[in-house]
Amino acid sequence: MTNMASSIPIPFALGQPLWWVGNGYQEEWVVCPECCGTKVITMVQGNGTAVSLNCAACAVGFMPPTGRVKRVFYRHEPTPFVPRRVEIYGQEIR
Repeated sequence: MTNMASSIPIPFALGQPLWWVGNGYQEEWVVCPECCGTKVITMVQGNGTAVSLNCAACAVGFMPPTGRVKRVFYRHEPTPFVPRRVEIYGQEIR
């Protein structure tokens, strides 16, 4: 049985400044675009009768409308960092 030392090449040096983009996941609450924050929408039927309904766009499940909806967006901004250590778990390098 041969005892061979194995190594994994790391494409950077520890202490070398690098850039990290990350996932940039962010959430924010904005005014509902369907009801404009009023929590109700007005439906006009074909005969001209106006009916007010609870807004379904800003209601979550069986809860009443809130007038706001959650907007998810991704903002990718490069951030400089300096790696101080490397962790290796199986085939994954962190």
